[in-house]
Amino acid sequence: MRMKEPVKETDGGFVLILVLLIVAVLMALAVNFAYGVYVNASGIHNMQILEELSVEGSSLIDSSAPPFLQALALGQISLDQQQMEIPIDDGTTVYFQAGDENSRFNLNTLVNQNGDLNKDAYQSFQRLLKALDLDAGIADKVVEWINPAALPEAEAEGEGSTVTNGYLTSVPELALFIGKASYDTLKNYVTVFGNGLIDINSAPAPVLESLSGDVSDDRAEQIIEWRKLEPFKNIGDLDKVAGFDKLGMELAPRITVSSSAVRIKASATRQGITRIVEGVLDTSGNILYWREY
Repeated sequence: MRMKEPVKETDGGFVLILVLLIVAVLMALAVNFAYGVYVNASGIHNMQILEELSVEGSSLIDSSAPPFLQALALGQISLDQQQMEIPIDDGTTVYFQAGDENSRFNLNTLVNQNGDLNKDAYQSFQRLLKALDLDAGIADKVVEWINPAALPEAEAEGEGSTVTNGYLTSVPELALFIGKASYDTLKNYVTVFGNGLIDINSAPAPVLESLSGDVSDDRAEQIIEWRKLEPFKNIGDLDKVAGFDKLGMELAPRITVSSSAVRIKASATRQGITRIVEGVLDTSGNILYWREY
């Protein structure tokens, strides 16, 4: 098993939550397939493989697989969305990814609970779109989806602020109202989970640039290079990075050095048949999103 750099978090409770989520996902892999949708022309054979894949998923959380559990306990599962490959002797391969939702921009922060536009978040999202070379008008489309009355134009005309559509429940929902090319680019940089803060220990350059007009591509790379050598232990550590002595104070209300929600994806594959489970869990242990296919 190939190990990545350790999780950038010092709280042991966080590692425990991460372990619990991974175990939950792998437990889901162990559920027997009983749905007719999986039965085709070679149904009996495929069902046998699927059931065996379930057993393989289960074995990963059994005492017979101590290296995997040790990696969890030591915090060696990275939240960088890098794919880990876990081969099993019978030809089954389990692929595993873990990601920090706080490394992404939370789309639901664009509209406040009272239905008003969050101007700071709106400007941040426009900066993210610019960094990704996407149409700035996407920001208005998202706000309109959540609450049309919160659009800047509507606000200027003095219209009411009553939520009519509601917050996004998942990132794929974006595909309903923005083009496929834009969605394919944007989907890896946005979320609808977490507390809305940006984790400077895991956020990619475009998301870091969204924090302020003063965070250029070069400055974002400075943050990334710094954390490779020494992860930020608190938001005050950002002041240590050249050029952030004053800017760090401005960014403080919008950044964090830890995750409030973790995304896990695990898949087991053999002979062209795959079982995939995805989940998002917050650090209180609440399941925010769950999908099996």
